[in-house]
Amino acid sequence: MRPFVLLLVATAAARLDAQCAATTQRLINDQKYDEARADVDALLKKNSADDAALHCMGMIYVAMDKSPDAIDWFEKAVKANDRSSAHHLWLGNAIGEQASHASKLKQPFLARRIKSEFDKAVELDPTSWEARHGLIQFYSQAPGVMGGGGDDHADVVGG
Repeated sequence: MRPFVLLLVATAAARLDAQCAATTQRLINDQKYDEARADVDALLKKNSADDAALHCMGMIYVAMDKSPDAIDWFEKAVKANDRSSAHHLWLGNAIGEQASHASKLKQPFLARRIKSEFDKAVELDPTSWEARHGLIQFYSQAPGVMGGGGDDHADVVGG
């Protein structure tokens, strides 16, 4: 399953800066993660339910390759705004990264969560090529027992 999960994560590597301010994004790009977190912490002190800031914090942890922490932040972003396709897409990506390091017993459960998040991302934004591409990769790479492997998913491509 490891190649499948890595492909999913690479597939949806959409713009990191979608939810982050330009200055914070530069810090992330320069791998100045402590400074980037401090920027986002300042935003969250003003408004702890700022879903864009919560999402940005998740992106920082994605860049740091800390998927469990990224999952926590994306889950907070989803809780603050369940109507954001990007939050669900990146939650699915972070879960996919975690699955790449999980035991064989845990992977099927994580795969279901990945699919669920990608499904929700497409439902919320049917024009999101990133979300559709994530689903296509899921269906083409995941074993059938994990919800993939079928040819009956042409609706993902065309809507």
